Amino acid sequence: MFVINLIIKKIRKKRFKLKKPKFRGSFGSKRKRKISKKKWKKWRKPRGMDSDLRRKLKNEGKQPSIGYRKPRRVRRLHPSGYKEFLVKNLEDIKKIMEREKNFVLRVASTVGKKKRKEIVDFAGEEKIKIVNIGKIRKEMKKIEGKEEKNKKRESKKIKNEKTKKG
Repeated sequence: MFVINLIIKKIRKKRFKLKKPKFRGSFGSKRKRKISKKKWKKWRKPRGMDSDLRRKLKNEGKQPSIGYRKPRRVRRLHPSGYKEFLVKNLEDIKKIMEREKNFVLRVASTVGKKKRKEIVDFAGEEKIKIVNIGKIRKEMKKIEGKEEKNKKRESKKIKNEKTKKG
């Protein structure tokens, strides 16, 4: 039953994505607006007295309106269909576990190495899915690689000191 609900939610989400147009501001020439630059992608409300977009004339583009909003059930869901929560420590996970049944976690970018490792270990034990686990694993590999290099350097230093003394 739960799997069917997830599939339905995904389908609904795709439908609403297809329905929603790109909203572009009415400033600048049409040629400039079509160029994919950050400046031209932003929405700005048309305020001109003779603005065709403000008057909602045909072929002038769409304005954002409440009709493009997603249904409540689909809002704020991760593409996997689960609710997503931002976590900064283990207490946050325990609170979420009490309230929610089906959810995924996203570890905050401000969390340090030790806490991040604790959170990942705890999530592994409880079989909780972490969304940004790939990024975390890359960081952990970098840290482990640096630790190994430091150990090798220290062992070389110790060997060099022993040979100098001996």
